[in-house]
Amino acid sequence: RLIVNSDGHVDIPGNLDCGAGIDVTGTAVATGADINGDLDVDGHTNLDNLSIAGVTTTSDNIIIPDDKKLILGTQSGRQLHLYHNMVGSSNHVIESTSSSNHLIIKASVINPRSDYFSFRNLAHNQNVFIIDSDGSTKLYFNGNEKLTTENTGVNITGIVTATSADINGDLDVDGHTN
Repeated sequence: RLIVNSDGHVDIPGNLDCGAGIDVTGTAVATGADINGDLDVDGHTNLDNLSIAGVTTTSDNIIIPDDKKLILGTQSGRQLHLYHNMVGSSNHVIESTSSSNHLIIKASVINPRSDYFSFRNLAHNQNVFIIDSDGSTKLYFNGNEKLTTENTGVNITGIVTATSADINGDLDVDGHTN
């Protein structure tokens, strides 16, 4: 039974069975939908919350806005976070547990492509190692710079201990030798 209201819209109080399909011009509003088969949507689809059980296949990029994370893993367990931080334009790969954050890379070759690459401590307040393609490479101990490569060689801060030395060229010593 169909009910045609005075404003022209049609109310269907029960189920609507259509063997040939339904064509809608305009917006279709429903409080729920159970689709047992394919859903073909052409154009933009805005879904506020989407839960997918099974495999998801895309034929193009998956775009996640800046400062939003792709989180893999259970909410209560270990998670892997992938995201781009707009402030500072940095990219993050973080494995988080309840007690720590780690950058974990498991590969036979790590080939970062960057003009500037650094490792910092867990608290992110001390440098450990810095590579600057247009400058020096620096190695730190407890946040203090100890070894720096320069265009003329290497600069070492602190004591150098070696079991032997083979010096090919001049040796200039300020101070005394034992």
